[in-house]
Amino acid sequence: MARHPVIILLACLAFVAGCSQSDEKPYDVVINQGRVIDPLSELDAIRHIGLREGRIVKISKTPLTGKQMVDASGLIVAPGFIDYHWHCPAQACYEIGLKDGLTSAMDLEFGALGSEINQWYARREGAARINFGTSASAELARALVLDGNKADDALNAYISRGRGQKWAVHAANSQEQKAVLADMEQGLKEGAIGIGITLGYMPAISAPEVYDMQKLAANYGRQACVHLRHTPGHADEEINGAQEVLANAAALKAPTCINHFNNAGWRKVQDLLVDLRGQGLNVWGDIYPYVAGSTSINAVFFQPEVFEKRLGWTYEEQLFDPALNKFLTKAEYLRLVKSDPVRQVIIYKSRPEEIIEWLQLPGVAIGSDGMPLFGAWDKQPETIPNTHPRRAGTRARSLRLAREHDLDMLQIIAALSSNAAVYLGNMGLKAMQERGRLQETMVADITIFDPAAVRDNATYKEGLTESTGIVHVLVNGQFALRDGAIVEAATHGQALRFDKK
Repeated sequence: MARHPVIILLACLAFVAGCSQSDEKPYDVVINQGRVIDPLSELDAIRHIGLREGRIVKISKTPLTGKQMVDASGLIVAPGFIDYHWHCPAQACYEIGLKDGLTSAMDLEFGALGSEINQWYARREGAARINFGTSASAELARALVLDGNKADDALNAYISRGRGQKWAVHAANSQEQKAVLADMEQGLKEGAIGIGITLGYMPAISAPEVYDMQKLAANYGRQACVHLRHTPGHADEEINGAQEVLANAAALKAPTCINHFNNAGWRKVQDLLVDLRGQGLNVWGDIYPYVAGSTSINAVFFQPEVFEKRLGWTYEEQLFDPALNKFLTKAEYLRLVKSDPVRQVIIYKSRPEEIIEWLQLPGVAIGSDGMPLFGAWDKQPETIPNTHPRRAGTRARSLRLAREHDLDMLQIIAALSSNAAVYLGNMGLKAMQERGRLQETMVADITIFDPAAVRDNATYKEGLTESTGIVHVLVNGQFALRDGAIVEAATHGQALRFDKK
């Protein structure tokens, strides 16, 4: 008796499907039974994830099997944390960041010397534990043009603040401006993510010069990340600083980020950002969950005419030295700024109760502003001098505060990961179009933590104490942190940059 052709076809299809499934390569890593949170798809459910060749290939409602198995029961599985406001592109800092859940670190505020972008990336290729990227620096370009200070890291530029500060206090003439722009443009041609403009450290920089810098970035479709003029400052100064930058962004229709806007006037700055995004502009800002900031002691806004006279602050109440574990007197500040111009100090400037508000701002990104490490690329963490706790604890602190104040975990993880990925991806950075997401086909940058135990342990007195409760971190599908410990052989970080022009 002849068999029905439809039945035969179905049988064949079933056979083919079965063969295809059985012949499928095994997963490299499987993460089972975790609470998977993906803010962009609004997924928050128990799922099972299969990874292969550095990517997420399966998210399943049923358990999976693979070469390496992770039981994530009771843990949250999140897209890897992204920090675009990270000033410490050294291996020791990457290790500290991993303990805090970090998978991608970019310095988009300060950056590197534009004409040395290739060297900056080459130094980290094949050696970094996490993904890395940088912008072309306005500050370093000015230091090069105005002071002859050629350096691809922060050290010489920071020191130069204490010896004449021509690049910071000199209004560049037209020829000098062209040379500054030329150096930054070279960086953009070499793949820099955008340009970084530390206006608050360059009080003499003119409004037309700022506009031309933002226009340069816009010509390449890339962001300008800006430390606002007069930051720190009073509320009206902070708002005026934001309006300067965002007016340029609106005129140029250019992607723009405002760094650490958790200062006086932050509510109106946030309103500006939200309103402009509502009009289709790709503009955003970052905060960190601390009441105090940090920088080198020779920053121009620590000078008495600014700190005391304009801001009305006192050294003894607001300028803390973590190395000495004390607030500085004015006399101590004046002595140290000459003898140790790159000394890291902490400045108290905000109210604790505001932190919870910052964490709930729609569309905000969390950036640590992790401070520079001067010295060798492979300097050991235990040799790093004490510093602000935000480098070591920003992400765990955000998660702890979310737990203690019953904040929406989708919101917090978006602020730690997805928001930055979307903003940077929308301006064409392919690496960020594939990260900040727990979705099939995406790059497997993944942070797994215990929501009941995650905790920041770094303090203003002990700023390098590692976070706890971050259980596993995968970078490009490979374990960089496993069971809370650094995987020593793991150097799978990839360059985050644009193609060369």
